Amino acid sequence: MKKLYSLITIILTTVLLLGSVHFVLAAGTDRELTNDEKAAFIVRDEWTSWVKDFTASLSELDQIATAKIYDDMDFYDMQYRFTEKYKKVPEYLDEDGKPTQKLKDLIKIKRKQLNGANIRDYLCFTSRQDGSTVSYSVTGSLPSISIGISTDGTSFEPWTAGTVKTLKSGDSIWVLNKSGTLSTGTSNYFKFNITGNIEASGDIESMINYKALTDYCFYNLFNGQTALKKAPNFSSTTLAQNCYNSMFRGCTGLTTAPSLSATTLAASCYDSMFYGCTGLTTAPSLPATTLAATCYQNMFNGCSNLNSMSISYTGNFSGTGVPTNAFNNWVSGVADTGSFAYNGYDITYGSSAIPKDSTNKWTMVRNDYFRFISRKDGSQVGYMLINGLVRNQVWYSKDRINWVNWDGSFITLNNGETLYVHNRESELSYYNGSVNQIFRFNVPSSSRIEVAGNIMSLIDYGSLYSCCFMGLLEVGSYSYDGGRGLISAKDLKLPAATLTNRCYWAMFTLCTNLEYGPELPATNLASECYNSLFYGCSSLKEIKLGYTGDFNSSYFINWVSGVNTVGTLYYNGTDTTKGVNAIPTNWTVRGY
Repeated sequence: MKKLYSLITIILTTVLLLGSVHFVLAAGTDRELTNDEKAAFIVRDEWTSWVKDFTASLSELDQIATAKIYDDMDFYDMQYRFTEKYKKVPEYLDEDGKPTQKLKDLIKIKRKQLNGANIRDYLCFTSRQDGSTVSYSVTGSLPSISIGISTDGTSFEPWTAGTVKTLKSGDSIWVLNKSGTLSTGTSNYFKFNITGNIEASGDIESMINYKALTDYCFYNLFNGQTALKKAPNFSSTTLAQNCYNSMFRGCTGLTTAPSLSATTLAASCYDSMFYGCTGLTTAPSLPATTLAATCYQNMFNGCSNLNSMSISYTGNFSGTGVPTNAFNNWVSGVADTGSFAYNGYDITYGSSAIPKDSTNKWTMVRNDYFRFISRKDGSQVGYMLINGLVRNQVWYSKDRINWVNWDGSFITLNNGETLYVHNRESELSYYNGSVNQIFRFNVPSSSRIEVAGNIMSLIDYGSLYSCCFMGLLEVGSYSYDGGRGLISAKDLKLPAATLTNRCYWAMFTLCTNLEYGPELPATNLASECYNSLFYGCSSLKEIKLGYTGDFNSSYFINWVSGVNTVGTLYYNGTDTTKGVNAIPTNWTVRGY
């Protein structure tokens, strides 16, 4: 704070108190002042006094912005445009020496410029009906807090606990805490009290002066405030223990949840955050992939109208490796039907897993279904069942919501259109003891198709088994196209770390237009798992291999026979053997 005042003082002293010798223009030109310009300095003391008072009322962030404005401002031009009586600068001060809207707007603009994409806006309450009120209370004992309130988002005055602000419809107030601390625990906390119809906006972190979140910092902040219709913004990506615990508990007027961007969680960070928010229908997306103990405990408990959720976490909901009670009762009491976006493999239903139970199962919506992406109008995709294979649970969708049971007949796609595929059985192809029974996609040579997504959706996200994906897009046998029109599998995910016998055998054989295969991250291989995988893929020019062992095994027989004469293998092993069963001849080897 002292630094900021020093900066402002230096700027004003240098510019305003230069006297009658020279004035430094913003452009850097020195010249003698005219008599009229010299007269303008009559108000220097009044100006300097106002600057100090006004700046002291600002938040730290706006003090920085204001100092920057002073630094950039053309003070010569400003002084020259004083009124005849040299009383005030009309553009920036009113008749009482208070800031004009122009200066307030200028400060807001500068604040946004200084923060770039991460604009820090103060917590704002806007009334949607006459007579709405906002106040706050303190329970227990808190360290020093300094709450400020503003009617213009720029100038703040002290606001004490219990002082009620009554608002007309359309009125707004802005709130900040100049202290970096708010609540500290379940017995010592700050809480807003709201009546009427109030919408919140701006950044909640103005209540901790944009400092790092601390344990319990927003605990109970809006607990029970049924008049709150909209929540403020949340910008933190790293959370603290219990930081949002019970924050909106019982806020039945909330119909939309705020976006939650945190990827680093802490114990109980979201515990009971929206407990009993019966107005919510859609949960905020939860982007974290690594959890903490009790992090989601009771988060949506009692949200009886909640029917849509999306999480980025792909692990299990309980068991070894899952943080203690991470999902304990997190969806207890939500709606009976809904959609749940989740890319993991644990298909467990219940109040501590996927909503809701064995009778009222929510529809699974995945972001990583196996998919075909068309790069040409008129591209086609179908499938065939070979050697008596029967599959009745193959489904397709163009929006991941509406699904059609697919009989394998051709589906025509426009350029840029995507076809999602989900087999709801846990088996695809297999060897029945006497013959290979194969599920094979059919992509005619007239098509231009990329495959992407998670291959495990073709076995209902179950476990790999022997021969499960063999010949999936193989060309040339059984007189059909296979993957002739396939141009890329670069974004296809084969996530298994441990493989099974022949699981990927001949999967892309003779796909002559394929330039990029999928990454092969597995480190534990099995007999014939990659045999003939890219056999005859004459356009293939890149392979990424996670395995670091030698090639002298049955894993790689003919796996790169007939690939492009020039390409790159990403491989961290030490075996430099070249050939159709190892590193493709003439290919470059780089680290994976």
